[in-house]
Amino acid sequence: MEDAETAREKLNDLAHERTTVEQQLDELWERTRRTIREADGAGLNRREIAALARVSPQTVYKALGRAEQ
Repeated sequence: MEDAETAREKLNDLAHERTTVEQQLDELWERTRRTIREADGAGLNRREIAALARVSPQTVYKALGRAEQ
């Protein structure tokens, strides 16, 4: 059985790791959103964008700030 201090350290480590992953996900979303907008501006259709980016069509519409059509 672990002592309380070891358990606290593990929990703090997990919290730090979770924060890091959340920041990485936010950065990934911003890059995805920007790239989807660039692809839309270049004339790619939304289904092609979704397939190439491996995201759902709903994600493409969300990235473009538009209601799904």
